[in-house]
Amino acid sequence: MRFGVIADDLTGANATGALLSKRGLSSVSVLNPESLRGLPCIKQDIVIVSTSSRYLSPHEAYEIVSQTFKSLLELGCKVISKRIDTTLRGNIGAEIDAMLNGGSFRYALLVPSFPSAGRICLGGHVLVNSTPLDETEVIRESVFRFDTSSAVKIIASQTKRKVYHVPYDIVRSEGELIKALDDLAEDSIAVLDAVTDSDIDRIALCSLKWGKPFIPVDPGPFTAALAFRLLGSKADLPKILIVIGSVTELIRKQVEYLSKSYDVKWVKINVRGLISGDWDSELKAKRKALEEYIELYPLVGLITAESEKDVISFDEAERLGLGKDLYSKINDLIGSVVSEILKDRKGIIRGLYVSGGDTISAIGKHLGALGVSIKDEVYPLAGFGTFVGGLADGLAVVTKGGLVGKEDTIKLCIDYLLKALRL
Repeated sequence: MRFGVIADDLTGANATGALLSKRGLSSVSVLNPESLRGLPCIKQDIVIVSTSSRYLSPHEAYEIVSQTFKSLLELGCKVISKRIDTTLRGNIGAEIDAMLNGGSFRYALLVPSFPSAGRICLGGHVLVNSTPLDETEVIRESVFRFDTSSAVKIIASQTKRKVYHVPYDIVRSEGELIKALDDLAEDSIAVLDAVTDSDIDRIALCSLKWGKPFIPVDPGPFTAALAFRLLGSKADLPKILIVIGSVTELIRKQVEYLSKSYDVKWVKINVRGLISGDWDSELKAKRKALEEYIELYPLVGLITAESEKDVISFDEAERLGLGKDLYSKINDLIGSVVSEILKDRKGIIRGLYVSGGDTISAIGKHLGALGVSIKDEVYPLAGFGTFVGGLADGLAVVTKGGLVGKEDTIKLCIDYLLKALRL
């Protein structure tokens, strides 16, 4: 499958390419529509083209987007996205019309949110860093001066098509969202609320489950989520081992968020089984499972607690007569498993992510590492560096504490590690 993106300016096109690269996807940003003629032999799965149509008349924008859309279809693009400005400047309605009129796509799903850039859509209204769009300095000084922050009203003023609004309480439920999409009239445009990246990932998942032909319209995150779900298995991702030693509720939420963004194959250590079980057998079983997954998948994780029931509190460990020794033994087991995997697959596993200070210490001990050479701050209290000495000398690693960050922080760390390894 080849994926196409039509942007109305070059900086927007390049920004979308950068967003895709964070997901491990390769793309090429084409300077102008005429350059598409030289692309049949291009290797990238995603072709992004700038039409430089933001400040053209609606008619001119319609014509150039219509021709670009046809060229991308001829190039073999099965999905074509419309990249829009984060503040809705441009000829969005006319350009959506050009794409809906030019092919077999019957719907346009507009998700005008870019949460990490402070842009969200709630109640159909676009907020920029919590300020309504029509009250922002950008719009007050722009050629495009809106008297409303309603994305529904802005788009409806630019097209004769029916424009629907899918509210936030619907977007938060997969079942309700798919039902709402089913209720859309054919040949229409839907504006969907989204406040977080998780909302956008849910919209991407549900829109694909919905199964009807649509055009994604957004400033980048929705397109990236769709492209990853459609092309992620083809992306040439470097192999990364993800080790979660922490058992906090925050960590479990971060792991859940990561799993919605990336296809991570998890191996769980049966901590409760270890209390009365055979530690050597558990070590061998987890090593074997990790080896099998690493052969097949780029992102593989080792975890100790998927839910609250997997967590053994300190009080419970004390009652069992184990105390702190239990946690030391678990981290030692993790360190042993990880070090053996890294030793046997040196050069194959390109990066390591670890949550938990005691966990990274145990891994370093088993690897015989002298330390970690810190290169950069990925996130406050999360660092990137390389091992110094030992069996994994030079291996890239990101470390983070169990109580650090927000819901998306582990994903951001994996994004960073993937980008660093692909440079």
